[in-house]
Amino acid sequence: MRHDAFAVVSALVAATGLARANELDGGVASPPPVPSEPSEPRVEPYLPRPSIDPDAWLRRKRTRRLEDPTRTRYLYGASAFMLRQGEVQYSQIELFLSSVGVGVSDHLSLHAESFLPALLAGVAGLNGTVALKAGVRVYDQFHLAVGAQAFFIMLFFDRPLLGGNVFSTATFGEPDAHVSLSVGVPFLISGSVADILDPPAMIVALSGNIRVGENVALVAENWLMPIFLRRGEFYLFVAAAARIFGERFSADIGGVWPFTKRGPWSVVPIPWLSLTYQWPHD
Repeated sequence: MRHDAFAVVSALVAATGLARANELDGGVASPPPVPSEPSEPRVEPYLPRPSIDPDAWLRRKRTRRLEDPTRTRYLYGASAFMLRQGEVQYSQIELFLSSVGVGVSDHLSLHAESFLPALLAGVAGLNGTVALKAGVRVYDQFHLAVGAQAFFIMLFFDRPLLGGNVFSTATFGEPDAHVSLSVGVPFLISGSVADILDPPAMIVALSGNIRVGENVALVAENWLMPIFLRRGEFYLFVAAAARIFGERFSADIGGVWPFTKRGPWSVVPIPWLSLTYQWPHD
C-alpha cells in the first residue's frame, strides 16, 4: 500500500508541473530544442572591380587600321571604289596636273582636272578635263564603275583638241588588296590627231594595289593604247610606285616605262610623283 501511494503522489506532482508549464507558455509545452551542429562560415565569391584605363581610347586609335585615302585610283587610272558622299579629294600629279574629286553621293562622284595653263607656254587658253563616275558594289568584293570624261587641250597641239573617253572598270578585292580591269573608248570631235584614230579605238588598263605595311602600299598600273592603228603603232605604259599614306594624305613615288612595238623608249623610267589630300565626309 505504501508503494502504491508513492506512485500516485508522483503522478500528481508530474501532472501539476505540466499544467503549470502550459499556463506560463500559453499553450502546449514543447520539448527542449535539440542543439544543431555549427555551420561553416559563408564565403562570398571575389569579383574584381573593373578598372578605368584613361589611355584605352588612345591605344584603340593607334591600333585602328588606317584607310588608304587614294583607294579610288591607282597612279592615274581609277578603281571601282567610290568617294563617299561629301568627301573631297585634291591631287597634284607630276607637278603640272591638278585634280579635284567630289563625292556627290556614295555611288556618284564628279572629277575635274587642269593642266598647266597654256598661257604659260605662249598659247592662249586653258586645258582641262571633266569626268563623271558612277559605281556600285555588286557583291562582297566585286565592284563595278562606269563613267565619261570630256577634255579640252590646247597645249602640245597646233589647234585645240576636243574629245572625251567613255570607260568602265571592274575591281575585285578590298581596299587593302585589289586588282582592276578598265576599258575605255576615246573619241575626238576636233583636233590634229583625229584623222589617225581607227574606230573602234580602245584603251585597256590593268592595275593592282596591295598593302604591305600600316602606311605603305605598292601600286602597279599598265596601259595598252592601240589607238594609232593606221600607222601600225601602239603604246604600252608600265608603271609602278610605292604609296605612303596617312589618314588624309598620300604620296606616290615611282616610275613609268613607255613601250612601243619597237621596244622601250628608254631604259631609265620617267619619274612619277603625285600628292593627294582628302577632306573627310563628316
